[in-house]
Amino acid sequence: MALQRGATSLQIDLDALSWDALLEQKEDLQARLARCQQAFHQKHGRNPAGEELSSAKPVIKRYRAVCKEISLRERKRSLEWLMFNSKKT
Repeated sequence: MALQRGATSLQIDLDALSWDALLEQKEDLQARLARCQQAFHQKHGRNPAGEELSSAKPVIKRYRAVCKEISLRERKRSLEWLMFNSKKT
């Protein structure tokens, strides 16, 4: 695994995950965030905003990083496919 300049431990951790593990983590984080939002909504009758989200910030940050990694891998896979198929013709 090549380390990029300024790579965070979060990024290194995501690089080590398999595709299936990455998708599983996305689903888990999505479900956790949904449960938090539902619990807040049941208690207050509205969705959380601003500082009310502070306890969920680490999960939100991780979820965004996982989604970004998925997007990067999909883009890389598409480019590799295009390059491979352009060599055939």
